[in-house]
Amino acid sequence: MIDVPQGADKPYSLRRSIYVRVGQSTFKADPATAAEMVEVQATLPGRWEQDAVPGFVISDCDGRELMEARNELKRIGRLGIDVTEDDEELLRRLRLVRNGQYINAAVLLFASDPLTWSPNLAVRVVSYASDKFGPISNDLLLSGPGVRVLYEVITAIQQRTGFSGQFVSGKIQHRDVPAYSGQNPDKSGQIRTRTPVTRSRRYSKAARNANSQAK
Repeated sequence: MIDVPQGADKPYSLRRSIYVRVGQSTFKADPATAAEMVEVQATLPGRWEQDAVPGFVISDCDGRELMEARNELKRIGRLGIDVTEDDEELLRRLRLVRNGQYINAAVLLFASDPLTWSPNLAVRVVSYASDKFGPISNDLLLSGPGVRVLYEVITAIQQRTGFSGQFVSGKIQHRDVPAYSGQNPDKSGQIRTRTPVTRSRRYSKAARNANSQAK
């Protein structure tokens, strides 16, 4: 069963018409209902990612991430926008500009140094010495363009959850030991790690460091 939560930015429209969900059915909202929904939304507090960031300019964005995003938009072709080669126009068409200023979502997705704009725009990946809560064996802080960091987080987690396996001598039993356990049951003492997952088979220095530290 797939559970789809309600959207937080109601009302939603399709072809200039607003629709409402009643039970398992979807109906076109009448003018009074549509006006009421718009009025209610206007009184709600704004969401963090839609807040403007004074001082943030296009040069604060990571050029490689802008290029990657543009290439992916061209490849996917589902957003219904003309993929412009102009960076500022691209962010405007992605609705990352509000009243002439870039919003927090733009910083999260494209800033080359997000921590300059918000101390919370980073992901911390922590490994413990065993499969129980205890001493920290590895602590990694990742920050950068959001999509890139997401792939780096996946890579870091995969490298820390590598495993070593063997058949126990004299028994029909296979033994897998996670990398974080500190045990090496095979003779070579090697821990097998999984292949890093990256958007373009390239990942940043932070993810490469995570890979080497996990081995």
